[in-house]
Amino acid sequence: MEQVRRETGWRPTARDQAILRQMGEHGFSSAKWIRECFSKEKSNCNHYRRLSILRKKGLIENLVGDAGTKLGYRLTKKGLALLRSLNPQGQGDHSPDQGVEIEYRAAYRTTYNHDDDLVGLGTVFRMFPGVVEYWPEHLVRQRLSLKHGYKERKRDGFKVPDALFAVQTKQRLLRIALELEVALKARAYYRRILRQLATSSDFDMVFVIVKDSKMLDRLEKELTWVRANDPGVKFAKRDNGFYFALLADVLNEKGNAKFRGEGTAFTLAELAT
Repeated sequence: MEQVRRETGWRPTARDQAILRQMGEHGFSSAKWIRECFSKEKSNCNHYRRLSILRKKGLIENLVGDAGTKLGYRLTKKGLALLRSLNPQGQGDHSPDQGVEIEYRAAYRTTYNHDDDLVGLGTVFRMFPGVVEYWPEHLVRQRLSLKHGYKERKRDGFKVPDALFAVQTKQRLLRIALELEVALKARAYYRRILRQLATSSDFDMVFVIVKDSKMLDRLEKELTWVRANDPGVKFAKRDNGFYFALLADVLNEKGNAKFRGEGTAFTLAELAT
């Protein structure tokens, strides 16, 4: 940061640094989620002014997709260097004054919509008071690889969820795996990941957020089948609880969105009280 200040006489504000952290944690962010997280004003003027300044200072650049479509923003190499200078340890609990693990999204990915929704979900969960930790996928992968002593495998071993977060309840701290499904996939794929999620000791329960009720019904049926027919789950000592919610409900209702599963229903607000 000292180099940036020497070169321009300009210094990033606390909000600027938080915006850069969000991009660093997820590899990118869209204007929608930056506004949701960092702008309290109804007008977009101040929100876009900050992004314009960061772009003019060479710290961020547009993330461009097919046909030149602007999808969002990512850090430049200069922005990465600045963020790392602000967070020299590269780790932390994701509070405003702690370091973060940085991911660089070098190019457009075909899973952009899925990834953008994950940024939105991360914004929702981080803003909720009961959530004390939130790790995006790349950070979960790093930590679980260190814990297990090997990398994630496709057919066996540990499962890396889309995110992992912790909620402080009156009784204890709950570790929750987050899975986002926005497109239907093969039955074999669902059964494999449900088996891994159900028996994992890396978390206490699983939140599955889906695009629509059709997909929710499909996943609930596959979970029932896996529990009844897969020997690795049927005879396992551990069977994590699964709770489902619709993506639009979580993004719009936030802490009041309903999660349903295992014969019960609750909101995130109720879980943390």
